[in-house]
Amino acid sequence: MHNPEFPVYIPSKSRAANGLTARYLDTIGVPYRMVVEEQQFEEYNRYFPAEKLLILDPQYQKDFDMCGDFDDSQSRGSGPARNFIWEHSISEGHKYHWTMDDNIRLFA
Repeated sequence: MHNPEFPVYIPSKSRAANGLTARYLDTIGVPYRMVVEEQQFEEYNRYFPAEKLLILDPQYQKDFDMCGDFDDSQSRGSGPARNFIWEHSISEGHKYHWTMDDNIRLFA
C-alpha cells in the first residue's frame, strides 16, 4: 500500500459503475475516500466498500453560493463536495489534502 502524506478524496456523482479513479487507486494501492450524495450511496456501495464512501452533507449544497441567480433545480456542480472535503480534511487534523476527479484512467 502506498500511503500518501495527505488524504485523497474523490468527489463523484452518477458514475458508480465507472469509478475510474477509484479503481485505479485500488490497483496501485493508494487509499482514498469518495464523496457521494446520500441518494446515490447504495448504488456506489454496490461497487465500493462503505468505508471508502463519505456522504456529502446536503447543507453544503444548500449553503453553496453560485455567484449568480440560479434556482434550486440547477446543479451546484462539484463546489459543495469540494467544500465538504476541505472541512472534512481539517476535522481529521490534516493541513492539506488531495482532491481528484472521478474519471482518471491512469497516471502516465
